Amino acid sequence: MAFDTSRQVEGIVVYALRISRRNALKGTMATLGSLMAAGCMSAHNSTFFSPTGPQKLGIQLYTLGDEVWTDVGGNFVRLWELGFRELELPSNYPLPAREVRRLAEAAGLDVVSTHIDISAAIETPEEVLRACTDLGVKDAIVPFPDLGPDFAVPEGGDFVGAIASFFGVKDADYWTRTAADLNIVGAGMKAAGLRFGYHHHNMEFRPIDSRTGWDIIVVETDPDLVGFQIDTGWVSAGGLDPVEVLASIGDRVMSLHLKDLSPSSQTDYALGLATANIGRGRLDWETILAAAKQIGARHFFFEQEGPFASSRMAAATEAGRYLGSLK
Repeated sequence: MAFDTSRQVEGIVVYALRISRRNALKGTMATLGSLMAAGCMSAHNSTFFSPTGPQKLGIQLYTLGDEVWTDVGGNFVRLWELGFRELELPSNYPLPAREVRRLAEAAGLDVVSTHIDISAAIETPEEVLRACTDLGVKDAIVPFPDLGPDFAVPEGGDFVGAIASFFGVKDADYWTRTAADLNIVGAGMKAAGLRFGYHHHNMEFRPIDSRTGWDIIVVETDPDLVGFQIDTGWVSAGGLDPVEVLASIGDRVMSLHLKDLSPSSQTDYALGLATANIGRGRLDWETILAAAKQIGARHFFFEQEGPFASSRMAAATEAGRYLGSLK
């Protein structure tokens, strides 16, 4: 797919003007609000996510797939209108990092986090750090362990099936090596002034004797170098309680992926889960968010896996409305 970046750059002016008009309106409303009696602004009406508060609603752009890149500026403005204020990028995107950052800022969004490839972070760290700098992010997250040369999708097979076979035989040594790789990348990120973390799926929760891969990663990574991005959906898909996982990790939690599961979703250790539009699934969001706030989690990104009941943007629209209403 070809992307007309010149049109997108020119569009910054249009989107910036739209945001300026919104800001002017917000300024007027703020003035009117200051005239209201303090008693009218009760804590009962406050919500967990606030555009100006410590918890801002974010979205992982993986949720929107390729469609977000067909009109980046327009889609970013749409996300702002839906109540999102922070962005996290997947590891791959079709525009230069600085271009993404400019378009986001023009729409009033802050790119605060990005996923990165662990192999690239080890083999070409300068390129990964340059992209992080160009994006302006403070957090870099590895979303998947290194599969290495042993992994292959057999002819006529599928990726999920190959993953099931690959991780189904991995022993404790594999996860110990993964932890060592994370420490290496974390040291480089810390030296560059970035926070670094690991995003799990559900393979990490497969029992290995009396432990799991997750147990090994948590214990064998240096807390000063490696934090964690907790994905509520993958935790639940792996048979664990997100609230208990948050409590066990404590201040090592950097951010959350807010993902809901269908009540029919079964425990799985190989990328199997059945998602639901957030608020329609089985997770208790007010309890999860309260637990995350208590341990000091800084960022919250809505993310949904396919298949989608309607469009991806429709799922984001519903998520913005639902999450924005939570107390």
